[in-house]
Amino acid sequence: MAKTEWWFRQNGSTSFTLEVLSASYTTGRKTQYDTYSPGGLTFTLDNSNNYAANFNLSDVITLNESVSTDVFQGYFWVTNIEYFDEGNTGMGSTAVVTCTDLLGRLGRTQVFEQNLSTQPTLDQLFNEFNPLLPSISFMFPMSPGDSTAAGLTSYTGTVLDRINLNLATEQGALVQFGTDLWLFARSDLDDVSTGITFDRTASGPSQIGYSGLQRSGLGENYINAFTVTPTVATPQNAVNAAGQSTYGIYTGELASVDNSTAQALGLAQWMTYSRNDPADLSFIITFSDLNNDMSDFYYALSQRHFGITVKYKVPAGSVTKTDYQLIQGWSMEMTPQETTFTLFTSPLTFYNFFTLDSTTLGLLDTSRLAW
Repeated sequence: MAKTEWWFRQNGSTSFTLEVLSASYTTGRKTQYDTYSPGGLTFTLDNSNNYAANFNLSDVITLNESVSTDVFQGYFWVTNIEYFDEGNTGMGSTAVVTCTDLLGRLGRTQVFEQNLSTQPTLDQLFNEFNPLLPSISFMFPMSPGDSTAAGLTSYTGTVLDRINLNLATEQGALVQFGTDLWLFARSDLDDVSTGITFDRTASGPSQIGYSGLQRSGLGENYINAFTVTPTVATPQNAVNAAGQSTYGIYTGELASVDNSTAQALGLAQWMTYSRNDPADLSFIITFSDLNNDMSDFYYALSQRHFGITVKYKVPAGSVTKTDYQLIQGWSMEMTPQETTFTLFTSPLTFYNFFTLDSTTLGLLDTSRLAW
């Protein structure tokens, strides 16, 4: 398989790919319970000739790949440089440049006593905060949102903090691609399948062979009591009594911007219902571009698709098991010789909802549900 050639550019045009010794990239989150934190790009430069002097705070760095003809695009902003100088002639000196992604910029974008009107969760984020994004960036809600975010006469905080509150209320997701931010309601998440399967062996561009698969289940994902604490309504709690009788008490909680006690209670019940199976698994998947055709993977990311199929066998087992998962976040380590990837996933069943036509959650087939 052809390894990925990564191209690095500064402020849209100046290529410095030949100066890069290695790089690392992170985006998203590790689990469905985590908030979204800034990701970014870190790269190590050959600084024997002081090339790092060309970089300034907030320079825009673009990262592109060669496999899919520049389909994958990442945009970042320079935030820090560390210099590692060698003695004598200085040959062999390096510099490490740290760049943040769009979430990092929004985590440093503070609003003070801003009035927020009551709106669907994703519409509120777009209408109130899209004008505060960097000039090259835009916020795309895939739908208005399935829940309603409460208004506030005076919101003080970062844009990223409010994004996390609204997405917790919505139980949706976000994806960064290129210069922009894409927001997904819970009911949007049945339409994000990549068509890619991860299995023990590679087979063409739509089946990626993993080098390692970590399965996490039991108490890691299981909940049978949940408390939601809204900003404008009283806290609400839901309990799965049958689950507590069987397994004991496993609680969870979150802060929300639900606009009513009824909606907050519905969210608490939803969380208890959708996480009620201790057999549900999350995965950490590792793989390399040396052993796989990465073209479909990069293309899927460019289309903001992050639903995958995972196939595995338990050790010494003969039966192949299949799980449908959503990528919550991922990272990669890049060198001229190889790029290695780590994906963090959660079960698609955590976003269970009824739809008339779903290839993964069921089809309405006249008088019955069918697959």
